[in-house]
Amino acid sequence: MTSYNGQAITYDAIGNPLTYRDGMQMTWEGRQLLTLHTAHSLDMTFSYDGESGLYYVSSRYYDPKVSRWINADSLFNQESVLGNNMFAYCLNNPVNMTDETGNLPFFAITAAIGAVVGAVVGGVVAATNGGNVWVGMGIGAVAGTLIGTGVGMAAGAALAGSITATTGAVMAGGGALVGTVATDGLGAGVTYIANNLS
Repeated sequence: MTSYNGQAITYDAIGNPLTYRDGMQMTWEGRQLLTLHTAHSLDMTFSYDGESGLYYVSSRYYDPKVSRWINADSLFNQESVLGNNMFAYCLNNPVNMTDETGNLPFFAITAAIGAVVGAVVGGVVAATNGGNVWVGMGIGAVAGTLIGTGVGMAAGAALAGSITATTGAVMAGGGALVGTVATDGLGAGVTYIANNLS
């Protein structure tokens, strides 16, 4: 394969991809991937341990022979997260997502904030109107979670090019947007967001 949706893919002499879609660039030592750089994230370094055959990536070890992480994401509490695969990378979507630090996607954080704010607002509204405070808090938490998820996904898409972008990628994209608007004006900022959304 030499192109993907009209974007050129280049390879080294032994067939390792050097550039891929959307500005991805990779460096290799033999067949061992050393670094991966994407247009929407920071550089990632892959430390290969020849003795064990494992990669160390930010906070976890990856076994390329079985295509699985050998230890769970340290950010999650396995007993409180229902139904999530603790050994997955980027919610099992590594083609469209990045996870430089092993942290949650930005929308998960905004969903949690939305749930707390929604619960407080729902409880206050219910108490003010003489209703059941617990029911008001529950309805408010659900509504806040949905709103927070939507806001987080929209921010991820607009600032980092992915609805499931990590917090670091969204913050970096926000900083780049502010710099673009400050330097080149509002029109350049709109173009920056449009490019991320395309």
